[in-house]
Amino acid sequence: MLTVKPRIVKRANVKGKGGKEEEILALFKDNLKRVSASLYDAENKRTGKKYEFKKQAKDQWFDISKYQDLSRKDKAIIMTFILHNEGEIDKIGVLTLGKFLNRLLGDKRYDELGWTETIMRQLNRVKKKAPQFQAKVKLDVRKFVEDNDDIVNIIFNRE
Repeated sequence: MLTVKPRIVKRANVKGKGGKEEEILALFKDNLKRVSASLYDAENKRTGKKYEFKKQAKDQWFDISKYQDLSRKDKAIIMTFILHNEGEIDKIGVLTLGKFLNRLLGDKRYDELGWTETIMRQLNRVKKKAPQFQAKVKLDVRKFVEDNDDIVNIIFNRE
């Protein structure tokens, strides 16, 4: 599990475009190293755990074509949602990529956004033919985190 540095998180400003990976890594006590991989942004070299960081105020766009046929190790990647308001972090939630996808693909509320097995499979076929292809599907990350507190573990909450 990630461990936050509360004082750093409370002072951080993550506003702006781009992932701000270096600033995000500094928010955690863990020994994280920046990695440029398709499914994750950082790895804890000591434990081998992998982390994907999503910094967002509300809507996040996901390239769902890359989530087809994931290995057990891929499904163990820790999705880390850093929710902010005008750059001020107000909540950080974590869950595995496997649980994230199971919820999205198993809940009809997300179908109309494109979070279905059929769409993911079709887009993955296109990506195999054109590896640079991306198909972005929207998700209100804040609402997802708040509505799925049974699977999302909140590791920071600005009160």
